[in-house]
Amino acid sequence: MRKNMTQQSTAALARWRSRGLALISAFISALIVAAVVVGIVLFTHASHGPSTQGQTPPPGKPAGTQTSSAPTTESWTVAQGLPTRAVHLAFSAADPTQGYGSLFVNKQEQYIFHTTDRGATWSQVGVIHGPVSMVLSTDPLDPRDVISLAVYAPVPGTYAIQRSLDGGKTWTDQTTTLPVTGEVSTTGWAGSTFLVGMALDQQLQGSSAVVAFPKNQPSVHLDMNGKVNGASIAHLTVLTGRNGKVEIWGDDGSNAGHVFAATTNDLGTSWSALSTNLDGKKGVAVGASDDGGAIFASAVDNSRLTVSTDEGATWTALPSLPSLGSLELNHGLYITPHGKTLVVLANGGTYVLANGSWKKATSKTVSAVADGGAQHSVRLWTTDTQGRMVWYDA
Repeated sequence: MRKNMTQQSTAALARWRSRGLALISAFISALIVAAVVVGIVLFTHASHGPSTQGQTPPPGKPAGTQTSSAPTTESWTVAQGLPTRAVHLAFSAADPTQGYGSLFVNKQEQYIFHTTDRGATWSQVGVIHGPVSMVLSTDPLDPRDVISLAVYAPVPGTYAIQRSLDGGKTWTDQTTTLPVTGEVSTTGWAGSTFLVGMALDQQLQGSSAVVAFPKNQPSVHLDMNGKVNGASIAHLTVLTGRNGKVEIWGDDGSNAGHVFAATTNDLGTSWSALSTNLDGKKGVAVGASDDGGAIFASAVDNSRLTVSTDEGATWTALPSLPSLGSLELNHGLYITPHGKTLVVLANGGTYVLANGSWKKATSKTVSAVADGGAQHSVRLWTTDTQGRMVWYDA
């Protein structure tokens, strides 16, 4: 799939004619043997999958070029030091060379891994003792500040996240109180304050709790009994912020497209409404970079994608995904630090928006993204057929 093999033509047989039929027969026999050997080698190579070591990624498209075609080669490299089991990855916006991985050992224990070379090599640094966590995230201002949390609050009362301030070596709980059961629907950062949105069950169904977890401080509920600024938000779409502000975006889940957007700079004591008129169309934020430097929003009719780099004050339209019609953002959206690159999972592939144009990076479905450094727009991560974590610079 990833490499087109080019067969070399054999030398002309005419030069051998003068040596007689016997020599021609011998030469043809040698060719047959060689072809059989090459065929066996190629079959064995295909059976075990092409090597991912030492290959050079294909050159990127010139700025402004749009294409929906997959690249002819994809150089996927196996990460060294990560076990071949399910691993959740998170990379630092403060220092893209650093990242963390979590591995389930059992329902009450996880191993934590750390990288300092963009994920090429990993080593175990700590262990989390507690409920199974499905979300791993890093402070956009501090690469040693890491969050791990479970997605379910199975009973009313105390809900806890685990936080490490020493690069994953030791972990402590930060807690809040929930009035009913619930499930985490979205997370985000406002500086070093971690934000958790929880869809609430039972009598508060249709409402969402939003909890802020500042570093080295007690948690703060931004909602009041499931309502944010007096409104029930059925679907939280984005929690973000920077410079002391927190922004909350969501909708009511209806076809009418009722959108909610508000900001606070005092952790919920007072609120200001944000405009949902985005570059001439009603829309809702669908993703933000961890550092809050870019917020991406979609029109409620799913026809346009816009970006804001000033906390939602102004919006700029972005190119549409080529050959895909309306945007399909429900399958997955990833954003690298400062909004440098947008990655969307759609129509059975992974599409990358960088330098003002879209390209189909791969037909694989990725599970994590990271900044690609100076030479590449993004590093994509997925699991190969052997259960190993692999990466590809697109």
